[in-house]
Amino acid sequence: MGQLQRISDKLQRATVKETKALLLDINSDLVEQSPVDLGWFTANWIPGIGNLGANTKPVGEPEQFTFDSQLRGEAKVATSLKFGQNAFVVNSTPYADILARGGSSQAAAGWVEDIINSRVAKSNRRRLG
Repeated sequence: MGQLQRISDKLQRATVKETKALLLDINSDLVEQSPVDLGWFTANWIPGIGNLGANTKPVGEPEQFTFDSQLRGEAKVATSLKFGQNAFVVNSTPYADILARGGSSQAAAGWVEDIINSRVAKSNRRRLG
């Protein structure tokens, strides 16, 4: 293997490692800072890999849900994300967009973007000093 290939492989591994950490940190912050009590909405912050279209239905019901899908999504990102794959966090509950736009007195409009921007900035500071 040539030097350029070794450098490329190292950069790809570093990119995947940083992407995994960033996505899991964002998911954790979304769960912790959701403007509702621990419940169905919070359980539906699910990280994933690939096509977002397969993740457009909420998991469980408001009165009957688990955090299993969230935990499986976190484990999949942590163990299976490859260089060049799409990674995301989604919440498919019917009121997710309303809450993200400030539909709760417990969180201002834009709180989701604020979490993402804050984590990206922290990641950049950590890597770039």
